[in-house]
Amino acid sequence: YQRRVRGHRKRNHSDDDEVKSLSNQRHMLRQQLNNNLSLDRTSLRSSINRITNQIQQRLSTLRSAAADAICNTISTTTDSKKMFEAVRTLNIPKASSSIGVHDEQGCLIATDTGKAAVVAKYLEQQLTRD
Repeated sequence: YQRRVRGHRKRNHSDDDEVKSLSNQRHMLRQQLNNNLSLDRTSLRSSINRITNQIQQRLSTLRSAAADAICNTISTTTDSKKMFEAVRTLNIPKASSSIGVHDEQGCLIATDTGKAAVVAKYLEQQLTRD
């Protein structure tokens, strides 16, 4: 699980070097297409389309290889453990959602330890009323 900062996105769809290289080539060709109107646009577009198709084929190959690896992991276990291994392998953990906690002044607390302290203080006040 990798957290991404808001406003930032991965430049490429994959960490594969071939996909990165093809993506960079396509980016350069798109820059040429947009910046220089005197070039032959049809040949540039066909090159961009060809590279896009190569990227899609490579991503498809990578997805297929990942699925094969998962299938191989599940099928190599003993028969009595296959179901458990399948559930373990295919279960993708969901990201835990963070709750928003405000202090007495209404300021949002960012850290988990700060949130725990405020909640503990609140519960202590609620449970020890005279």
